[in-house]
Amino acid sequence: MNVNRGLKRLLVLEGLLVVFAVGWRVQTLVAQRQAEAERNRSIARVADWRRTTDAERHKVIQTITGQLDAFKKDDYRKAILLQSSALRDRFPSVEIFRQMMKTRYPLFTQYETVDFGNGRSDPKGQTVRMFVRVAGKDGTAVRVIYIMVREGDAYRVDGVQELEDGYGPRGFPNRGRERQPLPTGIKA
Repeated sequence: MNVNRGLKRLLVLEGLLVVFAVGWRVQTLVAQRQAEAERNRSIARVADWRRTTDAERHKVIQTITGQLDAFKKDDYRKAILLQSSALRDRFPSVEIFRQMMKTRYPLFTQYETVDFGNGRSDPKGQTVRMFVRVAGKDGTAVRVIYIMVREGDAYRVDGVQELEDGYGPRGFPNRGRERQPLPTGIKA
């Protein structure tokens, strides 16, 4: 009898834990979707966006260069902390984030130079899109838009979008994809 009672209690506790875990996960997913929907609504109103202020630009550049330097120093614990919380939640471990960056984005992990173009901010300054050119030691360069979100009083990386042909921001000349080495001495 005592064994059955103990087993029943264990099963009840296990059931409660499962219900709690599922409820917590659903709540987390709902919060993430709401945050993503708000970002999408914000991005949809790009016509309302304004030029980034000097203070916003400084904070965004500080975060981006901090993350790129952390990549170069193989300090992925620091680099992942500079991601937005929503993006950070997509990686179960720092090691998985490290492997993804090294295999899919090696230019970012071993960059030589980084140039910042213009930035655009939503009306409230919650989201900033910063035009950036990252170049490697071999001259290979890529132009991207860093999508930054404000968390507290800092901006965090929420995504990076590579610029395609015909989609040139005002911050850089429209030269399309730059996946081939640039001639020595030429600046994009």
